[in-house]
Amino acid sequence: ELIRGKLDVKLAKKSHWNPYRDAFWFKVLPREKQAELIKKNPSYGRIVCMCRTITEGDIVDIIHRMKRMGVRTISLDGVKLRSGVMAGTCQGSFCRVRIANIIARETGTPLWKVTLKGEGTEYGIGDIKVLLRGENDEE
Repeated sequence: ELIRGKLDVKLAKKSHWNPYRDAFWFKVLPREKQAELIKKNPSYGRIVCMCRTITEGDIVDIIHRMKRMGVRTISLDGVKLRSGVMAGTCQGSFCRVRIANIIARETGTPLWKVTLKGEGTEYGIGDIKVLLRGENDEE
């Protein structure tokens, strides 16, 4: 009501909008469910963030959810915002490179193009020759 009244914005209710996410956190599942899930998808058995106990499967789910939402640039900060990785005791010193590798793999982006916050904040991991010379990764 505040937005309609003060800003003169026309709001329309979307029939397909669901404000509740259908995701789950692996670490809060009972052990039996965890074992069952690991059998189906072994990426849930690989811990990426030791401080927050976030698995590779959780990160992959977040990336795919971001793609479905239409996020154009999937960045390290975008994954951090949605999961809490890189915000634990180690501040990402253990998991940041692992997460960058997962982003690169899941988005088809070269590792050296994975960004912290978007274009212009490339994290700079990967082949140093490419970073220094600006060569294409296909060469």
